[in-house]
Amino acid sequence: MKKIKKIKEIGYTTSILSWQIILSAIEMLRNSQSEIDQIDLNLKAIPCTVLGCISLEAFSNEISSLTNAFVDDVKKIFNIDNLSTKQKSEIGIDLNNCKDIEQIRNSKMESFYERYKNLLLYIQISRPNFFQELCHLRDIRNAMVHFRQCDISVIEEDGVIKNYQKPPEVFKHIKSIKVNGWPVIAADVKNNSPWNLRISTNAFAFWSIKLILDAITYFLDNLQQGKYREFIFKYYRKEKYSNLFEEGKLKVQELEMKIFK
Repeated sequence: MKKIKKIKEIGYTTSILSWQIILSAIEMLRNSQSEIDQIDLNLKAIPCTVLGCISLEAFSNEISSLTNAFVDDVKKIFNIDNLSTKQKSEIGIDLNNCKDIEQIRNSKMESFYERYKNLLLYIQISRPNFFQELCHLRDIRNAMVHFRQCDISVIEEDGVIKNYQKPPEVFKHIKSIKVNGWPVIAADVKNNSPWNLRISTNAFAFWSIKLILDAITYFLDNLQQGKYREFIFKYYRKEKYSNLFEEGKLKVQELEMKIFK
C-alpha cells in the first residue's frame, strides 16, 4: 500500500492575469483600427471596453490575494501583535487594514469599480481626479452587458414608424469627452441610431482603456514605501518601466498617435 504524501502549505501567492487581459484589449484595438476620415468607427470598441473593466477587477483581486500572501510572510518575520514604530514603518502598510483588503477578492457582488474604490479606501490612497469618469465607465459597462438596457421600442413619430432606443442616462455625463478632438459618443443626426453603435468608436475605446491603465498605475505609484510596496512590485515589474502597465500606456500612446494622425 502506497503511503499518502503529506502536503504542507508553506505560503500563498496569486496568478497575475490583469496584464494579459488589458494587453488583449490593446491588441484588439490595434487589429481593429479603422482609418478616421468623415466618421470615427470601430466595431470592436465595446469588447475592448469590457476587457478593460475585467482587467481592473482582476487587478483589484490580485492585490487582495497578494496582500494575503504578504501578511503570511510578515508573520514569519515579525511578531505582528507587538510591532515597534520602526517595524510598522518598514512594513509600509497598516496590517489592520490588510484584513479588509484580503476580503475584496471574496466578494460576489461588487463590480470592478467598487472593488477598486474599496482598494483605495482600505490602503488609504486618496481618490484620483479621474475617479468620476471611472464611475461613468462602470455605468456604461453595465448598460453594455445587462440586457434590460438593450430593449428597442417601436414608435410612431410624425406619421413614421421606426425603431427607437433611449441611450443610457450616463450618456449625458460623457458626451463632452473627446480623444484628440473626436467625441467618444458619435452624433445621432436623425435620432434613430442605436446607442451601442454610437459608442463603437476608436475614441471611446481609447478613452476606456486609458482610464483603466491610469487607475492601475495610480494605485501602484501611490503605494507607501516599504516592504509591502516591494512585495507588490515584484509581480508587476518590467524592464525599462516602473511596472507592466506603464508599458501598456506607452503602447496605447503610440497607437493613438498612429490612428489619430
